[in-house]
Amino acid sequence: MADQKNCPKTTNLTRGEIRFTEIKTLVILLLIFCAMSEKAISQNRILDSSTHYLRIGEQPEWDEFANHTVQKELTLSFEVSDQTERTISLRQSDVKQNWTVLLNDQKIGSLATDGNDMRVYFKILPERIKLGENKLTIRPAANIGDDIVISEITLHERPLNKLLDEAYIDIEIIDEKTHRPVPAKITIVDAKRTLQTTGTLPAKHLAIRPGTVYTGTGRIFADDTSRKIYHFRGERIRV
Repeated sequence: MADQKNCPKTTNLTRGEIRFTEIKTLVILLLIFCAMSEKAISQNRILDSSTHYLRIGEQPEWDEFANHTVQKELTLSFEVSDQTERTISLRQSDVKQNWTVLLNDQKIGSLATDGNDMRVYFKILPERIKLGENKLTIRPAANIGDDIVISEITLHERPLNKLLDEAYIDIEIIDEKTHRPVPAKITIVDAKRTLQTTGTLPAKHLAIRPGTVYTGTGRIFADDTSRKIYHFRGERIRV
């Protein structure tokens, strides 16, 4: 576990149990304080903190885009001094079509096709990295109209699996009458209420999307680093 001496004072939470008294919409908030060490934080490099508005097509899809400079694609450069595995993360929203993410003109992934505000991650293999200047590009994969927002592009000097494995929380959601686990949808957000990708992998009774875990058994073992976790069953609640 990472050093927590600079984190806010709180009860050490390793296991949570949520009890339902009846089947209805319910929101439970658990605040998991930071488990990230100073060393881990120092391994993050902000490549671009600006907000970028990208568009496929000529007409704005949303009114807010009419007041901003809009680009068809986004390109930025950064330098590295060695060829070790790294990770790039970014914040995206309003993505409804396919957008490709490239490093040095080679595809490393795609944005999540999801309109929600979320933070996504891309593995950078050593062979994709150039000594010196590297070029990151986000461009549309089709010509179907779409307005999207990109921000908070960060280079992490660690492999993806280590980045998303800083800490974990084990949760059971229990029906108080039957004392049995119940299926649930778990939404994970960061301090800005941006959906946060976790290191949890899909399994027989688990479906995973950035910031969302569906459990058919009422149990979830989720890697986590300073995230707020909203647990609810039934209709989505705005929080």
